[in-house]
Amino acid sequence: MPTFKRTPLFLLLFCVPVLAGLLMAGGCAREADAAGGAIVLEEAVPVGAAQESPLPVSEARPDFAAYTLLLRQADYKPARFEPEEGCYLGAAVLSDRAIGGRMDTFERVTGVKHAVYANEMILGGEYPVSWVLECIAAGKTPCLTVNRPNAYAPFDAELLEQTARDIGVYNVPMFVRLMPWAAAERYASGEYIAFFAEAKEVFAAFAPNAVLVWSVADGDVAASAAFYPGDANVEWVDIVLRSEDVVARLADFAAVYQRRKPIMLTTAVSHFSTAQNAYDTEAAAARLAALYEAVAYRYPRVKALVYENVNEVDDENAAGVRHDYSLTTEDVLVKAYAKAAGDSYFLAAFAAEAGARNREVLITSQYAAYGAQGLYYLPEQSILADLGAKKMPSGRRAVSAEGTVCYEFAAVRENVPFDFYVEEARGRLVLWIEATR
Repeated sequence: MPTFKRTPLFLLLFCVPVLAGLLMAGGCAREADAAGGAIVLEEAVPVGAAQESPLPVSEARPDFAAYTLLLRQADYKPARFEPEEGCYLGAAVLSDRAIGGRMDTFERVTGVKHAVYANEMILGGEYPVSWVLECIAAGKTPCLTVNRPNAYAPFDAELLEQTARDIGVYNVPMFVRLMPWAAAERYASGEYIAFFAEAKEVFAAFAPNAVLVWSVADGDVAASAAFYPGDANVEWVDIVLRSEDVVARLADFAAVYQRRKPIMLTTAVSHFSTAQNAYDTEAAAARLAALYEAVAYRYPRVKALVYENVNEVDDENAAGVRHDYSLTTEDVLVKAYAKAAGDSYFLAAFAAEAGARNREVLITSQYAAYGAQGLYYLPEQSILADLGAKKMPSGRRAVSAEGTVCYEFAAVRENVPFDFYVEEARGRLVLWIEATR
């Protein structure tokens, strides 16, 4: 069985004696089909099928618990700069007046080292060369958002080449979020995709150490699909999320792109807004902790996490409701961030050798697994979609877990060639499912 050097994500939690009982009940796992083709279950009967008198679904057990389900994707070709393990920790701090916009002060206040720092410029505009040099001197990787030059002629080839030449002067590793939020900006999709493809060639010529990142705005996941420039032109994908339900929105984005590209999450948690005109630091601290824990335990395809340490309330030119996302003025938030971002899963240094060879990666299933009374269950949607089964296990009674039809692991093991093993990581027992697709 393959061994992961370090596994920060969890799937199922259970004690060793229970696992031993499960293995005895399920028997030895079948060998995977050497041909690796589609999995067909012989003599299986789908739940609810009219023929062959299917077994009824038993009553739901009151003690069912839901777990994140992680799946192995083999032979994945990593993107440039993609770390094999962990997630780059990043921040945007230039607009934080409390710390003078300084990276070193932010790290001193929070007590946390970061690998990536973010800034912005306009296509063809002034290149923040002094900031880039500061990043280089501090051993930080720049993440530069390149915004449109204007609303009337955003796709300018001359400005594109000029920007690529500026970025390529020092030839240092850099993330470039080019012309983000296409759906929100209401670009013509054909023009935008063509421009992004052109940018890939221009940056390869003049800034070969820059990685192009395609960025989606909060709430535009579905609408942005029409603006995706294609796997050949995009190296990383990014989503900017500042809403209270960041984890739920991240799940939707990951479901679409996690098998294709490493994900960058740009996020912030508000503790004050002009709508309520009241502080809510304790709730913000809880959301912050939950968000970083979700990335570390549940979303292994998020490979960079950038916190936008911004106070919009001070921006008198900002329209609509303004939020304070800054951490540095509130001790409660500083402590919460120090604990959450200080987790060893988050990387404080750039991995120069990242993305060198094909490897296995872990994917977050859209479906939860369930556990009750020492037994663990897969929903039929996961058996079909994740394991590639054509039918459900025969001769086995299904159960209803929170209204979801599920089968116990031992029943699935008898009919689908997959295996699992347990590895203790971060104080937990982790169960990995390895499916032959």
